[in-house]
Amino acid sequence: MSIRFFIASAAALIPAAASYAQTPVTEAAANTTATAQSGGVTLATKDDIKAGAPVVDQAGAAVGTIESVTATGAVVSTGAARAEIPLASFGKSDRGLVIALTKSQLEAAAKGG
Repeated sequence: MSIRFFIASAAALIPAAASYAQTPVTEAAANTTATAQSGGVTLATKDDIKAGAPVVDQAGAAVGTIESVTATGAVVSTGAARAEIPLASFGKSDRGLVIALTKSQLEAAAKGG
């Protein structure tokens, strides 16, 4: 069973974007400033988000992999936790798909913390 929660939109990962398309529900997600750190992050398309694709945080550190994809979200597995992330919350870079949460933040949010 995956836990569904919303994080800041991938549009917020791009410096020119000024607003969030999704409202965060967890404290960790709410406090995450979505700014691109390095290596140009662009919006991911539905075609970019595929099962098996690597997921990294804004600093490029591994978060997990895409386990499955639906029309509205993708389940990210860290190995210790699984969470469904809205498709609009993904960016992409040369290191993989990018989300605004670190691995530990995603695991805490998936576990309700």
